[in-house]
Amino acid sequence: MNDNSDTKHTILLVDDEENILNALNRVLRREGFRIVTATSGNQALLTMDKEKITLILSDCRMPGMDGIALLAEVRKRTPDTIRMMLTGYADMETSMAAINRGEVYRFITKPWNDDELKLIIKDGIHQYELVQENRYLHELTQKQNLILKDLNSNLEQKVSERTREVEMLFKELEQNFFDVVRVFTGLMELKSPYLGGHAKRVAALSRRLAEKIGLPTDEVLNIEVAALLQDIGTLGFPDKILKKKENELDIVEKALLQQHPSLGQTALQQIKKLSDICLIIRHHHERYDGLGYPDNLRGEMIPAGSRIIAIADSFDTLVNPWESHERYSADRAIHELEKEAGKSFDPNYVYKFIELLKDVKHEVTGADSIEIDISELKEGMILASDIKTRRGLLLIASGEVMQTSHLAKIKNFQRIDPVVTKILVRSH
Repeated sequence: MNDNSDTKHTILLVDDEENILNALNRVLRREGFRIVTATSGNQALLTMDKEKITLILSDCRMPGMDGIALLAEVRKRTPDTIRMMLTGYADMETSMAAINRGEVYRFITKPWNDDELKLIIKDGIHQYELVQENRYLHELTQKQNLILKDLNSNLEQKVSERTREVEMLFKELEQNFFDVVRVFTGLMELKSPYLGGHAKRVAALSRRLAEKIGLPTDEVLNIEVAALLQDIGTLGFPDKILKKKENELDIVEKALLQQHPSLGQTALQQIKKLSDICLIIRHHHERYDGLGYPDNLRGEMIPAGSRIIAIADSFDTLVNPWESHERYSADRAIHELEKEAGKSFDPNYVYKFIELLKDVKHEVTGADSIEIDISELKEGMILASDIKTRRGLLLIASGEVMQTSHLAKIKNFQRIDPVVTKILVRSH
């Protein structure tokens, strides 16, 4: 069954039950994608021989070739195709097999939520586009390098021209890197305004702690980006799991949540520029005593960036919790960090972090701030509170320095979802 919509992306839905295919088709067909379907693994592979498939969503349990075998074969034939699996929520053994054999990008549980399903599918399409764009820029770079090798060193004018072109290319590549980060952070904010704001606050604290420790500039940048994307692996998770405290999770929920660092690494590792960042994300829930996850690393075997993010993440979770959780004062949160020094956290980094908090106390507690109207915001001002729209969407997190891009973002949102009029900024 085909829907011959005019679009550049084709999605293949695979399930042996026609009613499931019809239900998926009804949800996705209005999103502008071309939809094709198959009722078995073999039929799906025949379809892929004829079609260029951007994303495949397959049921796990099917007669004959099951979803795990199908997605493993798709991985061999067309590795760029985004692979997703439809499965029962509690089937963790199947989920792990799919990760290992088919490198499944995301799981969708039955029954699904239509809005979450559309968000997950769009996330997969964005991932596909980013990988294609990154490959194009990489090929462009290689071609440019070949041209440079052929230049005659004595032709100063040509060398000068090519140098300018290379500089522009590097700027384009660098911009592409930050575009990737913006896309993913935007998806997180769309999924959960709380997670988006939490990530920005943790990134700001992590950057400052890395600078205070004296890490190199490029490593500081990697840590900041890793903190922004630390929870990217939770995009496909139900909100009810994310909002629970750790001691409220059942065994299956806990096992699923502990997959998010490795899922985040899998989602980003195809982009070479993010390779070092992926490792920081993978290990940001390791513990200094070796009792963390996913690899039970201990001490300085854990990347420095992961140890830094773990402290900033824990602190912000305590002082800026989910609405249903208890909010800690800054002093009480510091006391909790001190108790976990040498257990959950690197003790040296904990004490450096406490010193850092003394420097930025006004940003954590809201002290030394004044209230202004949104129209009075200017470049260079430091926020002492989050800027949110009336619907609760986080635009800019507390602690950030206002830039031209921030002011433009606020202006754009004023037309569709106005910003709360009064905000807090540092008074000095």
